[in-house]
Amino acid sequence: MTQWAGRREGAWWALGVIVCCSCARSQAPGDEKQSVAASQASAEVALAPLPALAAGSTRVELSHEMTYRYDHPVRLAEQTVRLRPPQGDLVPTARYSLSIDPGAHSVRWDHDAFGNAIARITIAVKPSSFSVRVNLIADVAAGSRPLPQTSEPLGKLPFTYRDEATRTDLAPYLAAAGTDAELDRLIASEVKPGRSLLDFVLALNKKIAAQIAYRERAEPGVQTPAETLRLARGACRDSAWLLVQALRHVGIASRFVSGYLVDLAALSKDAPADALSLHAWCECYLPGTGWLGLDTTAGLPASLAHIPLAAAPSPEQTLPLEGMVERAKTELSFSMGARRFSGP
Repeated sequence: MTQWAGRREGAWWALGVIVCCSCARSQAPGDEKQSVAASQASAEVALAPLPALAAGSTRVELSHEMTYRYDHPVRLAEQTVRLRPPQGDLVPTARYSLSIDPGAHSVRWDHDAFGNAIARITIAVKPSSFSVRVNLIADVAAGSRPLPQTSEPLGKLPFTYRDEATRTDLAPYLAAAGTDAELDRLIASEVKPGRSLLDFVLALNKKIAAQIAYRERAEPGVQTPAETLRLARGACRDSAWLLVQALRHVGIASRFVSGYLVDLAALSKDAPADALSLHAWCECYLPGTGWLGLDTTAGLPASLAHIPLAAAPSPEQTLPLEGMVERAKTELSFSMGARRFSGP
């Protein structure tokens, strides 16, 4: 479910979308909250051609569309869109397009401070509707992304990265919020003699999945770790943020990731509307390995069906859609889907 986050500034609203599982549903957010976004520039983005399909992989076409209808023509400030997978990811993508309506617009591609590809959209008119569509081809698979073959011992916590330059680079991903007794107990339950650093992060991810029941949540924003532990339930964004903070509390650099998740089971049943969702997960940085994805909803490492769109120190910095819009009554229609791709 897509969740709204916004603040009023005069006659304008600063808005974004916090992602969660099962997003392929329509919503009408009411008369005070709207998200604005963009896509394509009416052209495809040139990406490297897809390689030959690897054994065990499935080539899929993904579509993601949103249409906002306003009760009067509105002014839109520059919009920032984070809906483009990174080049060089283990899930190959090609034929990416980002399209918007109205046609009187301009698109400037850029990267944010965390290396995420972003589109900056300027709308030259006051539209009464605003449409966004993303299309791309990807090769996905059921297996997890490769795990390191070896890992150093967990040792005494908090963990410390040996290299000073690495510690400096990772500083934004080490900033932890205040702890509490419940979070301390969660962490301590997985600190066991002889456990490696890798074993610890995998076990903590699995523990959160078992302890926190998944629930779609209508409230905006992300729960604090304390709230998620007290309630013992939350959306994917809540459990992902819980793991991010838990790992930071023991000195392991972690970041929040938003992206697409392809459901291969739904794909095999020819149920395209159920085969794609916006999702959130955690990534932690392990020495000699780099960033390792951890899906707290499943309790497993991120798979080759997880397609990252944005990764940053906080959930707010990964918003797929962000910008200012003049206040108006808004009706939103929203759809996502995936189907097997049989083209050249």
